Amino acid sequence: MGTWGTALFSDDLAADLREEFRDLIGDGLTTEAAVNRLKTEYKSSLRDPDEESVFWLALADTGWRLGRLEDKVLQNALRVIDSGQDLARWVDPVDRRKREHVLAKLRTKLQSAPPSPKPLAKTIKSANEWRIGEVIGFRLLSGRWVLLRVIGHHEDRGGKSAVCELLDWIGESLNSLPAVDKLSI
Repeated sequence: MGTWGTALFSDDLAADLREEFRDLIGDGLTTEAAVNRLKTEYKSSLRDPDEESVFWLALADTGWRLGRLEDKVLQNALRVIDSGQDLARWVDPVDRRKREHVLAKLRTKLQSAPPSPKPLAKTIKSANEWRIGEVIGFRLLSGRWVLLRVIGHHEDRGGKSAVCELLDWIGESLNSLPAVDKLSI
């Protein structure tokens, strides 16, 4: 995980947590269920003092903004801020002062009344039913055709997509295909 600045979400872990929490709420989970799922998924981060502080701070800020701040998340975020646990990551004095300012603003926000719960749309995930080995014809803007062969699938939070290789063939029509299994890539 990388950190590129002192802002709360200038950190890969924080940005990932924000996105995943939003997705879980959009999928219809309750705040408690979403937090529990993230605690399970990020169990190793919760054992690391540096990542644990990022986990609670990012989750608290995201929960507050969405009007879905769970009390235990709030208490853990305040504990991280008050203990100075997060500041231990910041060795450079300038960065440390900037992070102190970020945490002070976050503390003030977290102690204020959150907005009303905001509805979140369900994330539409891509789906792909193409089988490995299947050959797909793709028409170019020129009107000519190329062939792609499915060699695998990639899955992430956005869904499932095909991984394809481009076969060494281009033609005017799919009616005159050579023996596809003989084509190189």
